[in-house]
Amino acid sequence: MSSARAKGVPVDAILVFTFQFETAQVLVVEKYGQDAAPPPAERLLDFEYHWTGLETLDRVPVPLNVVEPTYPREWGNRGIVGSVTVDFFIDEKGVARFPIAAPNAHEMLASIAVAAVQQWRFAPPKSKGKPVLVRARQVFTFEPEPTVPPPTEG
Repeated sequence: MSSARAKGVPVDAILVFTFQFETAQVLVVEKYGQDAAPPPAERLLDFEYHWTGLETLDRVPVPLNVVEPTYPREWGNRGIVGSVTVDFFIDEKGVARFPIAAPNAHEMLASIAVAAVQQWRFAPPKSKGKPVLVRARQVFTFEPEPTVPPPTEG
């Protein structure tokens, strides 16, 4: 493997890789390490984590802690505006897991939206009375607050 060079001199290089993972309602969890041996085929279901949609829940997840993204005023002044869609899971304990912003989102806006969702907590979602993992989506819209002119005397 050759290193990156500029005018024949080795230089540091940063490569950006984007991975897109998709599932068909199965989230696979595996353990790695010296003691982690592949499971026998009959135990493979122990490694599957099925999620459900909001439509199958007993009720819509109740938010217990919702943190709003911190949108700096100067970003709006610089024209950094737009919407960000964040997909995430709510686990059986009500913790928001694996938030990811849509790939077309502005990088800076996506980072504050994902950081906010990581702090969200819900009452545990249930289907037929049992705690379940559920997939959820939140859309954030970032735009500058309108400036209000000072009152005039008259």
